[in-house]
Amino acid sequence: MADFVLLMGASFIATIGLMTILWLIYLIRKNAGIVDLGWCVSFLLVGSIYLYLGQGFWIRKWVLAGMIFIWAGRLLSYLMNRYIHTEEDPRYVQIREAWGSQHSNAKFLLLYWFQGLLVVILSICFLIAFRDPNPYWYPMQTWGLLFWLLGVGGEALADYQLESFKKDPLNNARVCNKGLWNYSRHPNYFFEWITWIGFCLYGWSSPFGIFTLISPIIMLILLVRISGIPLTEAHLLKTKGDAYRDYQNTTSSFIPWIKM
Repeated sequence: MADFVLLMGASFIATIGLMTILWLIYLIRKNAGIVDLGWCVSFLLVGSIYLYLGQGFWIRKWVLAGMIFIWAGRLLSYLMNRYIHTEEDPRYVQIREAWGSQHSNAKFLLLYWFQGLLVVILSICFLIAFRDPNPYWYPMQTWGLLFWLLGVGGEALADYQLESFKKDPLNNARVCNKGLWNYSRHPNYFFEWITWIGFCLYGWSSPFGIFTLISPIIMLILLVRISGIPLTEAHLLKTKGDAYRDYQNTTSSFIPWIKM
């Protein structure tokens, strides 16, 4: 248990330090979307800490490290391109408008720190596997790897389809309903959640593996109830109007499904 506390403490200090640096950059650039980059970098940082300090079975550790680095690295590349070439994410514009100008910078610092804390909590499913010294491969790890592959692949495809749709100037006032977006209004969020189920299953058979459930449960709440779908749909209703309302009436919100 002592090593668990040590590793969690090290990851907490690292992520809070990183988020503080990114907040200082935000003060200069005035684009709060940099916290999304920090979200990805934080997982790379935490994964590296657990890989280096964790006392688990080396094959299990390195496979999981690869899963974390590929998932977070791809997402970081995608978000970096959006951060550099587009305006601030509408979610953060909405948050700033709701807060008003007074003390908004201090509130964003708290938001950044909260994101760092979430990273540490979500990484519990990583830590459980990284600490497991049992020198064999659990069948559930294979299932975790398969779900991870489905999640990362599905999210990458959804992101590619959306970006391709946006590149056509004729689609500026239209709603993307091509490919995976024809079956779900947010397939990227759905497959992100599938990825976290994969991480959960990967550590499920390790000691205290039941606590890996914390990660996909929290991620589901974040995506469906808090920062994912609600803020995204509020912006799309504002910018797309009736076209998006029609899309809402015919297309599943989260789980890909046939048209209603």
